[in-house]
Amino acid sequence: MISREPLKFSGNLPEKASKGTIQPPDWRQPICQLGVHSTDPDVGLGFENIDFMVWMKVAALPNFRKLYRILNRQVDMFSNGTYQLVINYNYPVYMYDGDKSFIITSENWVGPRNLFLPVIYLVVGTFLLLVTILFILIWLKQRLSRVHPT
Repeated sequence: MISREPLKFSGNLPEKASKGTIQPPDWRQPICQLGVHSTDPDVGLGFENIDFMVWMKVAALPNFRKLYRILNRQVDMFSNGTYQLVINYNYPVYMYDGDKSFIITSENWVGPRNLFLPVIYLVVGTFLLLVTILFILIWLKQRLSRVHPT
């Protein structure tokens, strides 16, 4: 089963998203008609179209990937064989030297391919652990150096 459930966002109101915007020149249909011709009942219309929300989410870096679907590996839906993938040219990317690609990948315990955040978390966590040990040693030294009256 291919799911888009984890892709849904909360707090994205149509009024907030459309405030002060105009339709880009390369869009073939108005935003309110997005998803009208879809056979998937969960796709959503207009600003509630999940694919549209994922695509319009701002990327933090110039090179980015947008998650399209998540494949549920618990369900055996693909048998061995050859499959054909059709990609529509819905928006031009040549004007800004962009490119489109189809990537099949899997996530692991540290997340997707970008290891920047996990490495930073490990470095900061190790630093804080060392500082904590240092403070405990200083506290123990001061506590043991006090003269206790008997």
